[in-house]
Amino acid sequence: MNLTVQLFAAAKEIAGKSEITISVDGEVTAAAVKQALAVKIPALGELIGKSALAVENNYVDDQYEIKSPLEIALIPPVSGG
Repeated sequence: MNLTVQLFAAAKEIAGKSEITISVDGEVTAAAVKQALAVKIPALGELIGKSALAVENNYVDDQYEIKSPLEIALIPPVSGG
Protein backbone atom coordinates (compact mmCIF):
# COMPACT_ATOMS: atom_id res chain seq x y z
CA MET A 1 0.00 0.00 0.00
CA ASN A 2 1.29 3.46 -0.87
CA LEU A 3 0.83 6.04 1.87
CA THR A 4 1.62 9.72 2.16
CA VAL A 5 2.91 10.81 5.55
CA GLN A 6 2.95 14.45 6.61
CA LEU A 7 6.10 15.58 8.41
CA PHE A 8 6.31 18.36 10.97
CA ALA A 9 8.94 20.29 12.94
CA ALA A 10 12.30 18.47 13.19
CA ALA A 11 11.15 15.63 10.91
CA LYS A 12 10.29 18.15 8.21
CA GLU A 13 13.67 19.85 8.62
CA ILE A 14 15.61 16.57 8.43
CA ALA A 15 13.68 15.30 5.40
CA GLY A 16 13.71 18.67 3.65
CA LYS A 17 10.03 18.33 2.77
CA SER A 18 6.64 18.41 4.43
CA GLU A 19 5.40 15.04 3.20
CA ILE A 20 6.77 11.78 1.90
CA THR A 21 5.22 8.84 0.08
CA ILE A 22 6.17 5.39 1.30
CA SER A 23 5.23 1.85 0.32
CA VAL A 24 4.32 -0.68 3.01
CA ASP A 25 3.90 -4.37 2.18
CA GLY A 26 2.08 -6.92 4.30
CA GLU A 27 0.25 -5.87 7.44
CA VAL A 28 0.12 -2.09 7.50
CA THR A 29 0.51 -1.04 11.12
CA ALA A 30 1.75 2.20 12.60
CA ALA A 31 5.01 0.41 13.42
CA ALA A 32 5.37 -0.67 9.77
CA VAL A 33 4.82 2.92 8.65
CA LYS A 34 7.55 4.14 11.02
CA GLN A 35 9.91 1.43 9.78
CA ALA A 36 9.24 2.33 6.13
CA LEU A 37 9.96 5.99 6.93
CA ALA A 38 13.26 5.05 8.57
CA VAL A 39 14.26 2.98 5.53
CA LYS A 40 13.32 5.74 3.06
CA ILE A 41 15.03 8.51 5.05
CA PRO A 42 17.61 6.93 7.39
CA ALA A 43 18.42 10.30 8.97
CA LEU A 44 14.93 10.21 10.55
CA GLY A 45 15.64 6.91 12.33
CA GLU A 46 16.42 8.20 15.81
CA LEU A 47 13.68 10.83 15.72
CA ILE A 48 11.05 8.32 14.57
CA GLY A 49 11.65 6.27 17.71
CA LYS A 50 10.70 9.29 19.82
CA SER A 51 7.81 10.43 17.64
CA ALA A 52 4.09 9.70 17.63
CA LEU A 53 2.04 8.73 14.63
CA ALA A 54 -1.36 10.27 14.07
CA VAL A 55 -3.99 8.80 11.76
CA GLU A 56 -6.96 11.00 10.87
CA ASN A 57 -5.91 13.47 13.60
CA ASN A 58 -5.81 10.82 16.35
CA TYR A 59 -2.66 9.48 17.97
CA VAL A 60 -2.29 5.73 17.49
CA ASP A 61 -0.08 3.06 19.06
CA ASP A 62 2.35 0.91 17.08
CA GLN A 63 -0.14 -1.95 16.72
CA TYR A 64 -2.81 0.24 15.07
CA GLU A 65 -3.74 -1.29 11.71
CA ILE A 66 -4.14 1.07 8.76
CA LYS A 67 -6.71 -0.38 6.38
CA SER A 68 -6.79 2.31 3.69
CA PRO A 69 -4.80 5.40 2.69
CA LEU A 70 -5.77 7.92 5.35
CA GLU A 71 -4.27 11.17 6.58
CA ILE A 72 -1.12 10.13 8.42
CA ALA A 73 1.29 12.42 10.25
CA LEU A 74 4.57 11.90 12.08
CA ILE A 75 4.58 14.10 15.18
CA PRO A 76 8.04 14.63 16.70
CA PRO A 77 8.36 15.34 20.41
CA VAL A 78 7.80 18.95 21.39
CA SER A 79 10.33 20.83 23.46
CA GLY A 80 10.20 24.26 24.83
CA GLY A 81 10.17 26.24 27.96
